Amino acid sequence: MKVHFVASTSELDKYQDSYLSICETLKKLGHTITRDWLPEAIAYKKKGNVEIDREDIYRKVVESILTSDVIVVEGSVTSFSVGHQITLALNKNKPILFLVAKDSDKKRSFKNSFIDGIKSPLITAARYTTTTLVEIIEDFLNKNKNGVAVKFNIVLTQGIDNYLDWASFTYQLNKSEFIRQIIQKHMNENDERYRKYLAQLDEKNR
Repeated sequence: MKVHFVASTSELDKYQDSYLSICETLKKLGHTITRDWLPEAIAYKKKGNVEIDREDIYRKVVESILTSDVIVVEGSVTSFSVGHQITLALNKNKPILFLVAKDSDKKRSFKNSFIDGIKSPLITAARYTTTTLVEIIEDFLNKNKNGVAVKFNIVLTQGIDNYLDWASFTYQLNKSEFIRQIIQKHMNENDERYRKYLAQLDEKNR
């Protein structure tokens, strides 16, 4: 599965080992992190005041969310950026694992966290320790390995709708199945940029 990892860098010194453990766990379980930003963030932290291209980072974050199957959030530290990424992920119907370290200041009810007040079946919240982390992540990924069915409206011309009616009858597929097959074929065979992007992810996660 493709996983977008989210965490605040404001207390990186304190939670760096936890963040690294989460990313390492995801990789050991055979999953791909769609934006492996943590090593770069640690390097920047050591250098001190380093100028970064925020527009480029935001573009990569959005791209990472859109191409991911699930989101894993380390939410022990509150930040606007993490909250914004959670909102984007929910809008795209991405399952979210919201992790909080048991030794953090947050209460068991997750009050004052990003997910306080959010009622969504897409969110799984858990408090973790070094001994329970692998089990929690593995359980979440197993429960979401088949993905979430996403509905969207599509406006068609009469000619395209006529074709879909004919194709679904001729090939014995409903319209949704036929459209899914066309998109799948484009993803796997025609979209070179997307295939190159996935290849780069695989290379980075080896």
